[in-house]
Amino acid sequence: MTALLEAKDVVRTYAAGGKGRLRAVDGISLSLAPGETLALVGESGCGKSTLGRLLMGFDRPDRGQILFDGQDMARLSSRALRQTRSQLQMVFQDSASAFNPRWTIGSALAEPFRIHKRPFSRQSVEDLLERVGLSGSFYDRYPAALSGGQRQRLNIARAIALSPRVIVADEPVSALDVSVQAQIINLLRDLQTDMGLASLFISHDLAVVRQISDRIAVMYLGGIVEEGETLSLLAAPAHPYTRALSTPCHSPGKLSVSLCREMCRARFRLLQAVGFIRGAPELSLDAQSSDQSWRKNRVNIA
Repeated sequence: MTALLEAKDVVRTYAAGGKGRLRAVDGISLSLAPGETLALVGESGCGKSTLGRLLMGFDRPDRGQILFDGQDMARLSSRALRQTRSQLQMVFQDSASAFNPRWTIGSALAEPFRIHKRPFSRQSVEDLLERVGLSGSFYDRYPAALSGGQRQRLNIARAIALSPRVIVADEPVSALDVSVQAQIINLLRDLQTDMGLASLFISHDLAVVRQISDRIAVMYLGGIVEEGETLSLLAAPAHPYTRALSTPCHSPGKLSVSLCREMCRARFRLLQAVGFIRGAPELSLDAQSSDQSWRKNRVNIA
């Protein structure tokens, strides 16, 4: 199937520590097919959100291509890029800061229609609210009056207002209670079915992405280390880092000593390369390392 959204050998670096450059995204290639949900998973700081911003066109790669429907977004004219952005929308992680607190909910949801010069009415905005499980009576209220789960529904409503083809959801449920997480995931699945959406779901939680994704791409230190169909990958992860993500965070003793050492040294080399720290890693991880020793080394080096 032809890819709807595609990254080809994308690299994005940033200046760090006055010398050297940090490779936030390091030669990534991935594709998203129409109607598919691809989960991008990894720990905080691995480059997931940076890649999401590149795919949205908020930032430009140092190297590589971002293709939407076969067109290189970097080569589009301003008018063509605006039309493309109406088909490519984002659900932000922090729903509290995603809205202007001075605007009513009705004004916030009407903004995409105004920017892209689409016709709308109060009734159409109220219908949009009801589509995501909110009351149309919220039209004249302010985002600060809503709960976290309600604001995230509002965030989703704005993203689907223009009937896009692709949604990039950056940690959309990470700040929510478990029961509310389930409601938001079910909402996203229903919208995907009803609208034929393709979505990139960014998360650090494999238990969450299991419920919504068709495929998973595992990201570590700016690169994709493993990719595959969701159930197959979770049943038999091939890469040590994927296995580490699958291990409950409250059970560090279940991680192998060699994997602990590998992860610590990889992070240390990254920080050393960009000038944040100097010297050689002092790792006391050996066959007799205790959970406390692992925790200590993880805090000091990670």
